[in-house]
Amino acid sequence: MNEYFIKFIKESLESVEQKYYSIPIAHHNKEIIRERMFCYEFYHQMRLKQKPNSPIQIHGEIDKNGYPKEYNLKRRNPDFIFHQSGNQEKNMVIMEVKGRIHGPAIKKDFETITHFLNKDGLNYRIGVFVLFNHSQKDLTTSLRSTNLENGYCEYAERIWIITAPCHEKIEDPIRLSELL
Repeated sequence: MNEYFIKFIKESLESVEQKYYSIPIAHHNKEIIRERMFCYEFYHQMRLKQKPNSPIQIHGEIDKNGYPKEYNLKRRNPDFIFHQSGNQEKNMVIMEVKGRIHGPAIKKDFETITHFLNKDGLNYRIGVFVLFNHSQKDLTTSLRSTNLENGYCEYAERIWIITAPCHEKIEDPIRLSELL
């Protein structure tokens, strides 16, 4: 089942056109990366590929306010979740997306992913970290500088990394354990 979701996410990512990786700035000769713009198109592509009447919903940046305090979800709004609303046994995928490599922001995303994978948390089956505009090699360098391996090894087999370098082929998904 996990392989299905990884393949689905990768195929959806492959359908996102390069024009969504960054946008031109008026009156400047440069472009800027906007994660939200990319995520809107990514969500659109996932919904196009999703089977009709699927029992699993894809929700973007769902606000987890109102959950019991023991879940400790303050300020943790993942970019995407795949789940069946109202059925915690069907919490499938927690996904974070980044367009720029910035150590503290990436570390926060991995903290969110591991919190949602934790059986004392919401017990999602797998986590996915999507990085666009950068390669696995770029991510590996960044992860080493943030000491990410401390505290994430327990979940490293359940966290998948998918990188989409700008103007290059989407790289094959790998597990976080392969980068640490």
